[in-house]
Amino acid sequence: MSKYDLRINLAGINIKRYNTMSTQYFNVGAQHMRYDLEITDMGDPIYHSTKIEQYTIHRKTHFANIKLVAHYINEFGKRAGFDKVIDFFDRIGDGSLETTLEHIQSVVEFLLRVLPLFTREFSCVYT
Repeated sequence: MSKYDLRINLAGINIKRYNTMSTQYFNVGAQHMRYDLEITDMGDPIYHSTKIEQYTIHRKTHFANIKLVAHYINEFGKRAGFDKVIDFFDRIGDGSLETTLEHIQSVVEFLLRVLPLFTREFSCVYT
C-alpha cells in the first residue's frame, strides 16, 4: 500500500448514498465572481526614509474587533520577521532548505490573512 492511498471504512461518512450528490454542474461565468478584498490605503502615512516605520495599520474593515493585531504585526516587522520570511522562501527556492508543505502553507496563510492590514509603503517595498 502506497503512502498516498486512502483507506475508507465502509461505514465512513465520506461514502455517499447513490443519487445523493449533484449530477449537474453550471459554469457561473465572470459576472458572478466577486472578490471582496477592497483595501482603501489612500490615507496611509508615507514616511520619507529608507527604513519602514510602520508595516501595518488598523483598518475598521479587517480585524475590527481586535485592535492589537496591527501592533503585533508591526513588532514582527520591526524584528526583521518579514525579511526572515523572504529568506525562508529564497532558501526553499535554491534547494538549501527542505521543509514540509504544511509549513509553507502556514506561512503563506499567515501572509494572506494579514494582507489587508499592510500599509501602502510596505506593500510597495515588499511586492
